[in-house]
Amino acid sequence: MLEESGFYVRTVKLIALKDRHAHPPYLPRRLGRIYKITFLCELIGGEAASSIETSEVGLFRRSALPELSVGRTLTEDIALVLEHHENPTLNPYFD
Repeated sequence: MLEESGFYVRTVKLIALKDRHAHPPYLPRRLGRIYKITFLCELIGGEAASSIETSEVGLFRRSALPELSVGRTLTEDIALVLEHHENPTLNPYFD
C-alpha cells in the first residue's frame, strides 16, 4: 500500500482469493492465469501520494465512488469489501 498509495496500513484479514478468469470481463489470455487476493486493512498513517503505478490517490465515500476500471476492480469486489468491513466475522471467499 505504501508504494502505490503513500498510506501505511495494517492487514486485518483475508477477504477473498479469486480466479480472475472466473469473473468477467476476462483479462487477455496472454497474461496467463491471474488470481486476485483482497485484504481488509486498517489505515494507520501516511498521506496520499502518486507513484509510477498510480497517477492519483484518493479516499472516497461509498456514495461517491469514481468509475471503476473493470479490468482491475469489479463492482462485486467493492461490494464484498464493504460487506466484510461491516461484518468482519465473515469467512473469506474462495473460488
